[in-house]
Amino acid sequence: MLVIRLGIMVVVLAVAIIASLQWLQPMVDQALSQNEVKEAEYATAKLADQNLAKLEKDFQATEQSRAVLFDYLLPQSQVFRVIDQLEKIGRQNNLAYKIDVQNNLVALGRAQMVPAAINLRGDKNDIARFLSALERLRYPVVEQKFDYETKYLTAVSGEVREGVNATVTVLIGIAPEKY
Repeated sequence: MLVIRLGIMVVVLAVAIIASLQWLQPMVDQALSQNEVKEAEYATAKLADQNLAKLEKDFQATEQSRAVLFDYLLPQSQVFRVIDQLEKIGRQNNLAYKIDVQNNLVALGRAQMVPAAINLRGDKNDIARFLSALERLRYPVVEQKFDYETKYLTAVSGEVREGVNATVTVLIGIAPEKY
């Protein structure tokens, strides 16, 4: 009899354990699923935090570079320093030149650009040296367009001469008012 009672108790206990496991299993599965979601959210947040730190570092470096760039640009009131340099290069290369500076400003990002047309007349080698010197100019000058003819008319007699008549359109960088 004792064995039967003990057997019944074991069966009842086993049924109770199996029933409680069946009842607890969905809650365990839900807890594990929520844990996986929280781990994924944590990994995403950690990666976003790392990316934010990198972006802040990049932003600081960009701000420093921008300040250096704008220090390199002339204020608008000093744009004629560049014109003086262009005229000097023209004289050094034995060119007849005329520089027309336009009054309107052209925006290029946050920088402002002053358009200028440079009319050159002379030997092709002299014009090539002028263009080379233009590229090495200390001031930010962007060549926008270059047109030329290989012969030109003299202004006085109207005769045709060998040589190059060229127009170089440039943008001269100036610093914005506030940066």
